[in-house]
Order: sequence, then structure tokens, then C-alpha cells
Amino acid sequence: MNNLLVRDVKYLDEQYRLGDGIISDTAFKQLEMLFIPEDRKFDYFNQKNNRLLPKLPKGNYKKFLGSLLTKTRLSIQPKIDGCAIAIRYINGKFNKAISEKGLDVSSKIKQIKNVPDCIPIERDFQIRGEL
Repeated sequence: MNNLLVRDVKYLDEQYRLGDGIISDTAFKQLEMLFIPEDRKFDYFNQKNNRLLPKLPKGNYKKFLGSLLTKTRLSIQPKIDGCAIAIRYINGKFNKAISEKGLDVSSKIKQIKNVPDCIPIERDFQIRGEL
């Protein structure tokens, strides 16, 4: 990606956060979409796609990494055995939580005090972890 474009988008974002929006929200979202490809077939929260949450197989991490979108950012930590879930926030607000098999467990997850209703991230943000 063009370094000047990256620099400009960062600058526009900083100015917006300082209260000096140089361009409209619509124009900024169009710029942002240049960095965030939207591929609905990888939407684990859509029951129609019938996809299980991805797993990191023992000894074969290359296949797992190959199954992700090219610009996916990961934070990998040691395995904690428990109940696998994924949580989606849209524009900073809790949207949905699903189990490893794709079942909606939102009402149960909302009862956990450490799971926030809102986060300071204004885009589609998904977290996968173990309870």
C-alpha cells in the first residue's frame, strides 16, 4: 500500500480525534475500506455461512494461517482449555457472541462482568478466546 496514503489516513484520523474533522465521515470510511477488505464468506457470525471458529491445529499452523484473510492481525497466547467463544463488536458496541459451533450465546456472555458492553474501537472488531 502506498506509504503516503497510509500517512494521510493516519493524519486524518488523528485530526478527527482531536475534534478537527477535515473530511466527512463517509469519505473517511471510503478511505478506511482500502485497508480493510470485506469478505462475507469469512463471517463466522452469519449462521448461513455455517462455519466453525478457526482452530490452531497441533503442529500445522501454516494451514491455519492460510485460512485467514491476508490482513488479519493475530495475538496468539498459550492455550487455556475451556469453552471457545467469539465476540463481535460493531462500532464499539457488543453485537453478538457465538460458541465454537456457531451457536448464539450472547445472553450468557452479557452476564459476565468482565465482558464490556462497549469498547473504544469504531469498526467491526472480533475477539476469539476461551472461557
